[in-house]
Amino acid sequence: MNQIQQSEKEKKLSNFIENFVGYDTYTSGLCHYVNNQNGELREINSCNLPEKLHLNDVRVVAISDTHERHKLLSLPKGDVLLHCGDALMLNSGYRRQVSINKLHDFNRWLSTTHFKERVFIAGNHDQIIETLGKERTKKILSHCHFLEHEHVTLDCGLTIFGTPCSIANTHRSANRAFQYSMKIVENIFKKVSPKIDILMTHGPLHSLPPAQCFLKSNPTIPFSFCGHVHEEHGSTIYNGNHINVNASIMANVKNKFSPSNPPIVLDIPFSKISLESSL
Repeated sequence: MNQIQQSEKEKKLSNFIENFVGYDTYTSGLCHYVNNQNGELREINSCNLPEKLHLNDVRVVAISDTHERHKLLSLPKGDVLLHCGDALMLNSGYRRQVSINKLHDFNRWLSTTHFKERVFIAGNHDQIIETLGKERTKKILSHCHFLEHEHVTLDCGLTIFGTPCSIANTHRSANRAFQYSMKIVENIFKKVSPKIDILMTHGPLHSLPPAQCFLKSNPTIPFSFCGHVHEEHGSTIYNGNHINVNASIMANVKNKFSPSNPPIVLDIPFSKISLESSL
């Protein structure tokens, strides 16, 4: 891949990112393991993760908001990697080809991760993906299932709907990719199958009323994953028995972003997988 020399403006932006996004990471091998019955999260070293209860259970490893620090991550072993968006950082400030090169770099990193299947949705920082469009992006991100308001049924049996939509955290942000009017978000969720096993959104559930309404209308959907709000890393119970995971890797450390939140691991019982889905 030919490297494009950055303009002076882009160099200044890159220098700002270097100062704003740190390199402090979680301890190598550390992860957060979520109990798939009650949603409780506990910190554990990946070498001490419990065995899957059944051979056909699916071990999901979830991350989000890596903001160009993906190469620093230590990921536990699993069957499926979920990335809930914001692979890039302040991407709206870079030219097209520079940004495309960043996507190729991210794709090369994906190829080095040891998972049978990988699923990625974009986030509000991933402006180049919105610019290129879904089909062009899928050609670049060849080492994952890239989802943009669509479903996929993985080889392991999991059916996932992924959408990059989110709501701005602040009106001052210039990172507005895939941030729509609520009417458009409503139309997106009208197309979601009630037979999915996992809902992936960039924005958290509490910021997306149509997602909340969808899950209330379909209470058998067991899991959802998101990112976007770094401070909400963790797991919560929604609507009685639905487990929602915010897998943001970024945290606020010494007044700067740093990829110090561990990846989140969740085992999905084979008995909960909606094998009758035909999407």
